[in-house]
Amino acid sequence: CQLVMQAINVDEDAVQFFKWGDQVFGEIKDHSREDTEAVIHHILDCVENVSRFKFFGITVTLDILKGEDTPKIRKYQLSQIPQFGALKDMDRKKLWIFIDWMIENEYLLQTKGQYPVLHPTYNGRHFSEMVTEKQMEELRKKIKV
Repeated sequence: CQLVMQAINVDEDAVQFFKWGDQVFGEIKDHSREDTEAVIHHILDCVENVSRFKFFGITVTLDILKGEDTPKIRKYQLSQIPQFGALKDMDRKKLWIFIDWMIENEYLLQTKGQYPVLHPTYNGRHFSEMVTEKQMEELRKKIKV
């Protein structure tokens, strides 16, 4: 972790690190654009990978990202998704804010009805090309709360 902190030039107290595969990311405490985008990509990749099997809503998506052991996770073998537990150290409420923001900005689609589910969108699949600095500032303000 020390090497990574030097590589991205952040204060040790500003970031809590977590690992996904061979990559190390920091939990957003300083709300840097890079960390914010890393979390967004985890969410988008999770929804994309899960959508290949079945569609789920926000709660199950959060359970996957947090690495929760729930009946649905076991039933559908969602612990096999690469993003399972990727954001386990991040506050659940903060993750919910990310997903709400992604729905509001059309990076994810949430269906209507009794059991709303999440779908990846074109904008979500092309997030890095579509996102504006104004949108990122808006998100960083929301997650500071």
